[in-house]
Amino acid sequence: MPYEFLSPLAKLLARISAIKEFCPGLLVERYLKFVKPGCHCALESERDHGPNCSLSRGLQVKTVIKVIPVDCVDETFDQIDRYRELQRLVNESHRST
Repeated sequence: MPYEFLSPLAKLLARISAIKEFCPGLLVERYLKFVKPGCHCALESERDHGPNCSLSRGLQVKTVIKVIPVDCVDETFDQIDRYRELQRLVNESHRST
């Protein structure tokens, strides 16, 4: 799209509309230790289970946590980055109006 003919606000809106799937939140990598005595993680010298990734975000007054499969972690990071870019562009559009 030729942006040079658009007003500054229209350019921002065009950039906002070009952002594809996004996701708010924070991706956390965790290692878990179980309490079962027969599990390998119960030994002090053994590693915990993991990594297990979860997406944490605020929704109204609660924190919502969703487990993210290992093969979706990279895409989730990309979606979070796109959400931050969207926030930046929206804040920029508020300053320009």
